[in-house]
Amino acid sequence: MAKASKPDRNTDEASSASGSLTKGIRIIELLVESPTPQGLSDISIGAGVDSSTAHRLIQPLIERGYIVRDNQSRRYMAGPRALSPFGMSHPLKELGREALPLLTSLRNNTGESCSLVLFIGSQRVTIETVRGAHPLVPYYDTWLRSPLHGSASGKVLLASLPADERLALLGDGPYQAATPLTITDPAKLEQHLVEVNQRGYAMARDDAFVGMTAIAAPVKYLGRVIGCIAMVGRSDAIVESADAELGAALANAAALLTHSAPSLRAVHYMFSSRGPVAV
Repeated sequence: MAKASKPDRNTDEASSASGSLTKGIRIIELLVESPTPQGLSDISIGAGVDSSTAHRLIQPLIERGYIVRDNQSRRYMAGPRALSPFGMSHPLKELGREALPLLTSLRNNTGESCSLVLFIGSQRVTIETVRGAHPLVPYYDTWLRSPLHGSASGKVLLASLPADERLALLGDGPYQAATPLTITDPAKLEQHLVEVNQRGYAMARDDAFVGMTAIAAPVKYLGRVIGCIAMVGRSDAIVESADAELGAALANAAALLTHSAPSLRAVHYMFSSRGPVAV
């Protein structure tokens, strides 16, 4: 009779470590997203663990600076390493500082929110942003998760890729519609991306959110698209007759950043495996 195989101890330990890591990351995310310090019970509920497990996971994160505990209230908040993981001389920090005057000038001239977005693989990350002058301005998250085919920054990213990489990202289609104006047909999107490359900027008028318009122009280094400068505002404020003028302004700002930001070189080589040479 064959003996029952013994559980693989290494596999069990790896699985346990992976689970703890996932839960620890979730706790950090909860505190970063929370507008106020959180108690242990709040954290345990949010992370889906019991209080003793939450306490055990929190301790090494406090030691590493990802979480801070207020001794008076006994509540927890995101620590400096979670809120600002990069050093002040990190290339991404420097790039944000170098882009800030350009973004501020664009905002002052247009009144709309302007941002520098970096492409990391197929993801889009906001490096710096200047909020618009209007009382109601759109919120720009650090990690952009609007649909690639329905957003200006996403279209710039897609337009920089060869067809096979676009297919791997989007699938065969039809693509999911975020609004009635989202392009869902693959052939129509392909033609749209050709136009993006021809005119030098991308438009997303009510594509991702009804009532919101975004325009983005690619930022290049050594011929590669590594990100974009994007502007977003209310559709009734960004009139269609001004699209070409605003697109040209963004394209000029992106070109100026390419030639005036020393940190672009370091940022480029951090992510040099991504993307083809732009046409």
